[in-house]
Amino acid sequence: MPDPISYSQRLISFEIAQDTLCFMMARLTALIDQEEKKAAPSSELIAQWRKEFDKLHDELYYLRMSDDAEFQRIAQEYSPILKADYERRSAENSAPSA
Repeated sequence: MPDPISYSQRLISFEIAQDTLCFMMARLTALIDQEEKKAAPSSELIAQWRKEFDKLHDELYYLRMSDDAEFQRIAQEYSPILKADYERRSAENSAPSA
């Protein structure tokens, strides 16, 4: 039987899950903002991203400190998206200017 998780470890996992959801929400907010600034914004994309934002908001609202399985799911589902986005933006920022 695995050792019980300490309160501190559980709190850290909870905060990481919260932060992950908030970073995903911030990413969507930026995408929506960029799309809305276009001369011909895609209302379908904006609607899709707003729906995703609402889903993330609900996940954040219902997240409970006792839900270890949910912490794992959030990390497995969203961390690769955030990592890829970070790497893409880092590559764009480090590319030499023409």
